Amino acid sequence: MADSRSQFSGVDGQDGWSWGYRNYSLDGGETDYDANKDFIAFPTDGTTTRSSANFWDGASYDWADDSGNINPPWTALGKETTHPNGTNNGEEHWTVRRWTASGLGTTTPVRIVWHARKGNGNNDGVTGAVHVNGEQVDSATIAGNDTVGVIRYHYVNLSDGDIVDLVLTPQGVTNRTDGSDGSANWMSLDQKVPAIPIHSNGKYFIPINAEDSDADGLADFWEEQYFPGDLTQLASGSDADSDGLDDRAEQKAGTQPNQPDSDGDGLSDGREIALGTNPCELDSDGDGFSDAQEIATGYDPADPSSNVSQSTQLVAELARDFPTGLGEPQGANGWTYGYYNITMNGEPTDSSSFIAFPTDGSALYSATNFWDGNNFDMIDGAGEATNPPWTYLSATTAHPNGDNNGEVHWTTARWTAQEDGPLALSYGLRKQGIGGNGTTAVVLQNGRPLDELTIGGTDGAGARQWYFVNARVGDTLELALSPKGLDDSNADGNDSTNLSFWIDSLIPDSTFQPDGSPFVVGATGGGFRILSVELDPITRNLTVSFTSRLGFEYQVEKLSGTDPATWTPIGPSAEPQPEGETKIIIPGVSDSRAIIRVSELNP
Repeated sequence: MADSRSQFSGVDGQDGWSWGYRNYSLDGGETDYDANKDFIAFPTDGTTTRSSANFWDGASYDWADDSGNINPPWTALGKETTHPNGTNNGEEHWTVRRWTASGLGTTTPVRIVWHARKGNGNNDGVTGAVHVNGEQVDSATIAGNDTVGVIRYHYVNLSDGDIVDLVLTPQGVTNRTDGSDGSANWMSLDQKVPAIPIHSNGKYFIPINAEDSDADGLADFWEEQYFPGDLTQLASGSDADSDGLDDRAEQKAGTQPNQPDSDGDGLSDGREIALGTNPCELDSDGDGFSDAQEIATGYDPADPSSNVSQSTQLVAELARDFPTGLGEPQGANGWTYGYYNITMNGEPTDSSSFIAFPTDGSALYSATNFWDGNNFDMIDGAGEATNPPWTYLSATTAHPNGDNNGEVHWTTARWTAQEDGPLALSYGLRKQGIGGNGTTAVVLQNGRPLDELTIGGTDGAGARQWYFVNARVGDTLELALSPKGLDDSNADGNDSTNLSFWIDSLIPDSTFQPDGSPFVVGATGGGFRILSVELDPITRNLTVSFTSRLGFEYQVEKLSGTDPATWTPIGPSAEPQPEGETKIIIPGVSDSRAIIRVSELNP
C-alpha cells in the first residue's frame, strides 16, 4: 500500500506521502496532537537551491534560513536518514513521515511496519512513534548507542482520509536534547494481517471484520485466547474478573479479561483506566517508577518528570552521593565502594567477602590506592589502572570483571542504614558499551542477594526495578554489577553499564515485590524485639513471638541460674524465618520463672 523509502520524493502529496515536522514547543507539547493543525510540511519550490522557501536539495529535506544556510535547528529528513531538533538548539521539532489513506473504500485492517535506529551511535538517544490521526498508537525509545534499533508491527482499522504519521523526537533515555541525534527510520503499510494479530507491544488487535459468531460484541479469537473453546465466559456488559472494566472495554484496552490487574502493579485495570494510566504497563510514563508507587506517594504516574526522585524522603542516591575530588572517598554519606571476588569466595551469602577498594586520598594509582578523584579502578601488578581486570566504578557507570579476563568480580556500591524502618530500593541498569552477552544488577542486604535484573548486550534502554526491605541500623544495602548475561555465562565481552540506585523511605500502602509477593512492613515498623511471651498453664508450652526478617535465623535461649553470661538454647533449632512476625513454641517448660532472650543470627 505504501512505503516511505521507495516512495520518498520532493513532491508533497505524491503517492499519499507528505514530509514535514511538528513544532512540539509551540503547539502545546503533548504526546497527542491535532493532525491537521500541528503538521508543518517542509516548504519546496521545485528547485534544489535551499532557502527559507525551499528545504529540498533533490535528495533530502533540511532546514534553511533566509540566507539558505542549513541548521540549526537540526530538522532534517532524507529517504531513511532523519534528525529531530532538541531544546538545546531552540524549539523542539519532531520530524514526520506522513501517509494519508485513500482508495480503501471501506474501513480496512492494515499492518504498519516501522523501524527506527541511531545512525551515529552516540548521545542520549531518540524516540520513534506512530500516530494515527494525531493519537500515538506505538512508540519505542532508542538509546544513543543503539545503531541496530527496532522493527515494530502495529495494526489499525483505517478508512480513507485517515492520517498515519511516523515521527522521530529528540526524547532519549534521560533527556530531550539532541546532542548528536542523527538517526534513521522508515514505515510501510500493507494488508498482511494474520488470523491472530498481536501488536509489538503484546496486545491483541481486533480487526473490524473479525468473526463474532455469538454476536456478543467480542471477537471469537480474542475470547478463545482466555477461555479456549468456550464463548460463554465473556460478553459485552459483563465483567468476568470483577476489576471494574467490562469485557468489551477490556478488549478495547488490550487488558486481560480474566485478570483484574493485567500488569501486576497492584492497581486494578478499572482503576487504571479511571486514573488515566496504562493498565498494561507497570510504569505508564516510563520514568522508572511504577504507577502504584507514584500514586501511593502523591506523584503523577502519567508525567515522567513527576516521581520519587523529587522525594523529601530520598535517603540515599548513588549518583548524588558519590564522592568527587581528592581525600578519603570511602565512608562519605554512608557509602563504601568495592567488589566481591566470586572466583575466590563464591557468590556472597553475608558481608564477610566484601572487599573495599583501597584508597590513600591521592590521585596516583598504586596497590594502596584505586581512586583517582573521580572513580575507582582496579590496578594491575605495576600499579597502573590499565586493565584487565575490568573492575571499575564511578557515580553512574560500572564494569565488572568476567572469567574471560581472570577472576569474576562484582563491582559494588554499599550504603549503611542509619535508622530502623522499611526502605524502597529503586535500581536500574542499561548498557553503555553495546556488545557482549549482557550484565546483571544484584541488590543485597547484609551481603545476601535479594533481587536481580539482567539485560542483554545491546540493551541501551535498559530496565529498572523496585525492591522493598525492612532495614535496621547498621544494615548494609548494596547494588552490585555482575558480568552474568542473558546466556548465564560470566564473560564480560563489553560490559560497561550505566547504573542507578535510589533508597527511599516512602512506602506505598499496598506494595508488591518484583515476584508478585506482597511486601510486609516489619511488625513494629522497624526494630528487632520480642512482641509477646505466653505460657499455657496446662500444657506448659511457651510461645515466644518476635519480629523477623526474611531468610534470617533466630535462636531462643534461657538464662541458666544466676550467671548473666550463661545462656542455654531452648526450643527448635535456628532456621530461616519469614518476614514480619514469627512465633516459636517451646513445649513442656517446667520453670515457674525464667528469663529468656531471642538472638538474630546471620542469614
